[in-house]
Amino acid sequence: MSLVQKTDPTPQIELKEPTLFVDENGHYPRTGRRGAPQVFPRKLYEILSQENTDTVSWNQLGTNFVIADMEDFTENILMHYFRHTKYSSFQRQLNL
Repeated sequence: MSLVQKTDPTPQIELKEPTLFVDENGHYPRTGRRGAPQVFPRKLYEILSQENTDTVSWNQLGTNFVIADMEDFTENILMHYFRHTKYSSFQRQLNL
């Protein structure tokens, strides 16, 4: 006789707040080509952490984000963080 352990078919996901690895001087680690800091992921995290959730926010599970107000996102948020209003440029950075 063998024992069969029943498991819940849906995995439980524990979400933890992301940790930013900043040194004592407030610098991010150099992880890109030739030691260049990865600016886009940091700025994206700042957008999702600090901007109005009516415009852009994480989904309920925190696995992706949603842009609810494209006009406000491109005209105000992109201009503030990236100095351009081209959504296509933002999308290209996401795909890299």
